[in-house]
Amino acid sequence: MATNKPLRYIASLFLLVLFLQLSVLSILGSENKGLLSALSTQAIASEISQLVTEPCKVFILSIDIAVFLFKSNHPRSRPGMIIQELANASQRGVKVTVILERSKRDKNLNKENRKTAKFLEKNGVKVVYDSPSTTTHTKIVVVDRRYCFVGSHNFTQSAFKYNHELSLLVDSKDVAGKILEYVNTISR
Repeated sequence: MATNKPLRYIASLFLLVLFLQLSVLSILGSENKGLLSALSTQAIASEISQLVTEPCKVFILSIDIAVFLFKSNHPRSRPGMIIQELANASQRGVKVTVILERSKRDKNLNKENRKTAKFLEKNGVKVVYDSPSTTTHTKIVVVDRRYCFVGSHNFTQSAFKYNHELSLLVDSKDVAGKILEYVNTISR
């Protein structure tokens, strides 16, 4: 009896994503109801941009990002605008840290992440690469140890504009603390 490996793989991924989303909901607990928003393909880039670029409404002290792929082919693309906004935030004195994947196998991914890192570092952003022996496949943004974006979006034009993606925005200092504890294990 032949098994359908691609179908089993997709089903496994779906169950993993569902488990992670339910885990986030259970971490929130009943005292934090209403602090969770689902953000689809087009909404995530706008939400990240809004939180990063509105210093008059919210004085931002820190932005922490851990992402598999951060790629911009054009400064006006959605990831290109986020790259520029992170550089601007760093120049305003915001502590910006970006953790990027460094792969043993994918030279193109490494090239794109290095290109982004070079621009960010030139503008005062701290960039850290994970260990090449472990894949960092996270897509996480934490702003001011409070606002958390967790989901499926790589930081690419395709993910922000064309793909079917879903990320959660969580407004919780407790969840942010737990996410940052995890992120700190990646950058060691």
